Amino acid sequence: MKGTFGPHDCRLLCINSLQSNEEIIPEDIWTPFVSSSLADNSSSDHVLGLCFNRNDLEQINEFMQEFSVKNIIPYMEQKIRSLNQQVSATRKGLKNQFKNLWWHKGKDETADVSNGSISIESQIRILGDYAFMLRDYELALSNYRLLSSDYKIDKAWKRYAGVQEMIGLSLFMLDQSRKEAEYSLETAFTTYQKIGASGQRYATRCALWWSELHKARGQFKEAANVYFRISSEEPSLRAGILLEQAAYCYLRANPRMLRKFGFHLVLAGNRYTICGQRKHAIRAYMCVLPVFEGDGWNYIRDHVHFNLGRWYAVLGKSELAIQHLIRLLACSHQSAVTQEMFLGDFLRVFQILLPEKTWQYLEEGLVPSTSPTSSNWLDSAARSSSKSLKGKDSNICIAGEAINVELEFKNPLHIPIEISAVSLICDFIPEMMLEKIGVGHHGEKEIGSEIAVSNHSIDEEGNISDRGASSLVLSEEAFSLKGGQSMMVHLKVTPKMEGFLQIVGVKWVLSQTVTGRYDFTSQLPKKKRVKGKSNDSTEYPSHQRLKFFVLKHLSRLEGTIHRMPVKTNVGELHRLVLELSNQSCETIKNMKLKISHPRFLMVGELEDLDAEFPACLETKKNKRVHAGCVIEDDSDVKTKSSNTIFTFPKDISIEGESTLLWPLWLHTGEAGMISLSMSIYYEMQTPSEYMNYRVMRMHYNVQVVPSLDISVHITPCPSRLQEFLLHLDIRNYNSSESFWLRQISSVGKQWKLASLKPSLLDIKETEDESDSNAVNSAYLSASVCPSQLLPAGQALSLFFRLMDTGKCTSLNDSDNYMNGQFSSDVKLGPPSSSEPLIDVSCGPLLKFHFEERIARKEVLIQVRIQVSVPVFLI
Repeated sequence: MKGTFGPHDCRLLCINSLQSNEEIIPEDIWTPFVSSSLADNSSSDHVLGLCFNRNDLEQINEFMQEFSVKNIIPYMEQKIRSLNQQVSATRKGLKNQFKNLWWHKGKDETADVSNGSISIESQIRILGDYAFMLRDYELALSNYRLLSSDYKIDKAWKRYAGVQEMIGLSLFMLDQSRKEAEYSLETAFTTYQKIGASGQRYATRCALWWSELHKARGQFKEAANVYFRISSEEPSLRAGILLEQAAYCYLRANPRMLRKFGFHLVLAGNRYTICGQRKHAIRAYMCVLPVFEGDGWNYIRDHVHFNLGRWYAVLGKSELAIQHLIRLLACSHQSAVTQEMFLGDFLRVFQILLPEKTWQYLEEGLVPSTSPTSSNWLDSAARSSSKSLKGKDSNICIAGEAINVELEFKNPLHIPIEISAVSLICDFIPEMMLEKIGVGHHGEKEIGSEIAVSNHSIDEEGNISDRGASSLVLSEEAFSLKGGQSMMVHLKVTPKMEGFLQIVGVKWVLSQTVTGRYDFTSQLPKKKRVKGKSNDSTEYPSHQRLKFFVLKHLSRLEGTIHRMPVKTNVGELHRLVLELSNQSCETIKNMKLKISHPRFLMVGELEDLDAEFPACLETKKNKRVHAGCVIEDDSDVKTKSSNTIFTFPKDISIEGESTLLWPLWLHTGEAGMISLSMSIYYEMQTPSEYMNYRVMRMHYNVQVVPSLDISVHITPCPSRLQEFLLHLDIRNYNSSESFWLRQISSVGKQWKLASLKPSLLDIKETEDESDSNAVNSAYLSASVCPSQLLPAGQALSLFFRLMDTGKCTSLNDSDNYMNGQFSSDVKLGPPSSSEPLIDVSCGPLLKFHFEERIARKEVLIQVRIQVSVPVFLI
């Protein structure tokens, strides 16, 4: 080779010299320089250059330096000398200039002159480019100027613009004549734009050089103007990038131009939205918020929050969407139509967020902390709880349990049509076939490719084959659509055995004649994998949401609540029955329950199931009135409140095909529509390898109508410090029902009640004891509570004596307390009434009272005395 090419043009380069006892170089020196086409064909985990040692790297570095210094640069210098001689002989000098002028004068002027590679113009351009690369900017500038007039006369506008672009860059590098440099780049930019679509890409390149020239000189405002000019000619994605660069140029200007910064970021976010890049749009709009947070920018701020809320909602981040949409509710400066739009979007997103947050809260402390929040396959974010499942982006489901799919059908015609035999098209591979093709839950192959190729359960016409029909149960629907009508259709597919299931599409029959089919999009284009970045998203990709690994039959719990009212009154107490049914043959154990609103619904004791209601709430004769669970002080309220998670006793389990009944108590403390949610966690006797537990969800809506409202007024007694006058105003806000008042009770042992008697009866006692009792009864029935019945829409007032038993100091006070004048319960109505008292010192009434105290945060009434008057309708 040296004899052929010469001793100075050949060199021996040794590579891959790593010995077994040498240390491997950790860094990958080749991958950053490999082209994208080669990188796509190579494995992403393969590291290049593992056989290099330190000596190989040094020799490569030395070789490249010598090759550049001894070969490349000398060749370019020789080329410059040769071309310079040719140009000087043909174009420089007075004689050549007159000759060139005469030659151009006699030439036909065409729209564009095509100069070949051997023409003198091309040689001058090559000479200028070589000189520019070797940083001889003076020589390059002189040659570019020589070409500029020639191309302009020839009307070769693209070449003329290219030469003007290089003139501007040469002047910039020489730091000479800034105005001429800017003029040359502007001339090149406008010339590229005049050419049309073929010159647009070159115009953008020229403008980028132009803006960099301004930024290098600190002229950020002028650079922003250039970015804005080229953004109008570019597609939305590139326009968004250019507008964002213009915004940051305004931010770096001196002084800062914050308003223009925010305005251009809003324009950039709008361009990102047009091309579907919502995450970039959110990033741009989030930078705008601090700029317009002050007063005077209400409309711009509303625009930013509104779009951020919509984009977050589209991306499935409802919680972040609510944070922005809620800022729009106090928009009194907007029109009524705009306010209605803001409120509608807020309510729509809130309806999506509320169930998600409710179930997340319920299952937060219910499921084991080492597992995901939910492993129920009904949840769209279901995951395997402990093992690694191949096809981790796929769902899991249970054999024998239906998968529900909601599809919207729309009639594009103006006439009605009949649709029948609507069912899903599914592809199913049994477990044994997965093992044959080498794919299982621990396999090494991707399921999706096998499904797409094999399509075992579907024939060419889209119908499920015999094997698929024996493995799947599909529901069918039939309906009619009016012109332009849309309808949501619920379809089901139930796998019968283990394997892999993919929902391919849907089919139907139009007017009992034509069979139609629609395939769901299941494949996404391949994306380049960026080294060093990993995908941490826990959401399923859209192309994986219709793929399911079917597990073996597992224990399944079904539940219902008996006697759950659809409509009830505020304060009304109901005893409900929770029925849990085990539909499988295996035992269910370790059950736990959590309720979304323990203030309204709580778990009772098992003994309450057999007790007679409401007799089980009555005060027992052998029990002291003030005995039982009472409130000692304010801090005792939280300690006595019910636990948010109810754990069934360890000895409670549900055998196969059996039922468990458990009592619940319902007491609604406020009017309106109440949404009650409940999650029940349970474990199977023989859990699956991929599912150790399951969670059952229950949801009920209860309408609560107003009933009684009580206002309390307390007046201190002027003669006794420990006594007060208790004034209760009771109003029936129910428009249709009347209520019988039974008793007034005080929860706790610090405060006691007594009927208010006239002072005459307190001072004078009649000689006949029977007459005294008769007068007493007549007064109480006529003055304290004339009637137990409170009609709809009516009100009454009641008066009682209230004693603080902790302040009883005199002997007379103690005697009044001990002889029964004061007690925790006062019966309303005539003393002759035989109805027993209700015990509020224990049981569900006391627990609900604790929950109300916590919910209302122990409100202080008037003279900072805590008086709680719970309303229970039984």
